[in-house]
Amino acid sequence: MKKNVLVIGGYGGVGKFVVEYLLRNHDVNVVIAGRNKQKADNYRNYLLSKYPGISLESRSVDARKKEDLTENFDSADLVIVAATIPDKMDLIAECALQSGSDVMDILFRGDVIEKLNKYKTSIIKNGRIFITQCGFHPGMIAPTIRMAGSSFDVYKEASVAMAMDPVFYTAESLHELIYEIIKGNPMILNHGKWKKAGYKDMIQVSFSDHFGIKDCYPLEMKEIIGIEKTLGLMNCGAYAAGFNTLFDYFIFPLAMVIGKLNITLAQKICGNLMYRFGKSPKDTFAKVELIINASGIKDGKEKKIKLQLQSDDGYDLTAQALSACLNQYFDRSISEPGLHLMGQIVDETRLFEDMKQMG
Repeated sequence: MKKNVLVIGGYGGVGKFVVEYLLRNHDVNVVIAGRNKQKADNYRNYLLSKYPGISLESRSVDARKKEDLTENFDSADLVIVAATIPDKMDLIAECALQSGSDVMDILFRGDVIEKLNKYKTSIIKNGRIFITQCGFHPGMIAPTIRMAGSSFDVYKEASVAMAMDPVFYTAESLHELIYEIIKGNPMILNHGKWKKAGYKDMIQVSFSDHFGIKDCYPLEMKEIIGIEKTLGLMNCGAYAAGFNTLFDYFIFPLAMVIGKLNITLAQKICGNLMYRFGKSPKDTFAKVELIINASGIKDGKEKKIKLQLQSDDGYDLTAQALSACLNQYFDRSISEPGLHLMGQIVDETRLFEDMKQMG
C-alpha cells in the first residue's frame, strides 16, 4: 500500500525539489501543502503536465493553526517540513504524534533539536520516527567525515567547509540563518575536547575557481558532536564561508547588534537586506561546494586527503540528500523509533551512492 506523504512548503525553494524527487524516486501519494493555496495549485498543475498519471494533491495548510495540522496529518504517514518554520516544530510534533505520522525536516537551527527532545519519550512510545536536520547542511557533514575515515588506519583530523552563492527565494527563508548567526553556539574539537569557537578559530580554505580562497567560520553542527568517540579523531570542525564583503562585514555584524535588543527585528531587517542585495533564483543557481580536508595514518605513514563535492544548486542538493535518506526510510533500513539526526542515522556509503545516481 502506498504511503501518503505531506510536504509542508512543497512549492518553496527546497520543497519543490523534494516533491519532484518523491514523485520520481518513490511510489507514494504526495500532497503539496502550504499557506498559499494558489502556489500549491500552480506547482501541482505543472507537475501533472510533466508526469501524467502521478498521485498528487495540493492543499492549504497553515502551520500556525493546530486545526489545520491535525486535519491534514490524519491522512499522512509521513510529514516533511520543507519550510523554514522552526518556531512551529513544537506544534507540528504534537499534531504528528496525535495523528500517528512520522516527521522529517530540513531545518538547521540548533534549538529545533531541543524543541523536539521534549517529545523523545512520546516518539518512542508511539513507535514514530522523527528525523531532523536533513539536507546537505546539516545532514551530510557527519557522513562525509565518516566516509573520509575509511582512508586511514588511524584517523586524526577532519574539517568540513562549505561555500554557497547568495541566492535566496524569500526574505523570510533567511530568518533561520540570521537566528543562527545571533544565537548559534559554534563548537570545534581541539585535541580531543570540544570547545566553544569564535572568529579567532576561522580557517582559510581553497575552493574551486568559482569560490576561490575563502575565510571560513566555525558552525554549530550537532550531528558531529561525539563523532570522535567512534572515529578516534583529535581535531574536527564544520565551517562555512562568508558570502561577500557587504554581507560579512555589514549585514551580519548589524544582525548581531540588533539581535541583542530584539532578535525578531534583526531577522526582519537583515533578512530583507540580504534578500535585496542577494541574487534571485530566476537569474542564477545557488552553486555550492563542500570540501573535507582530513589526515591520519595509513600503513604506518602520515596521509592527507581532500574530498570535494560540488552542485550547481544548493537547494536541489538539499532535496537530493533528503531523498537519499528517504530511500533508507522507505525500505526500513532506518526503522528504529525515536528522534534522530539525519547525519547520525544514515548509512553514508549508500547515501553518497544514491546521491551520485541523482546527479
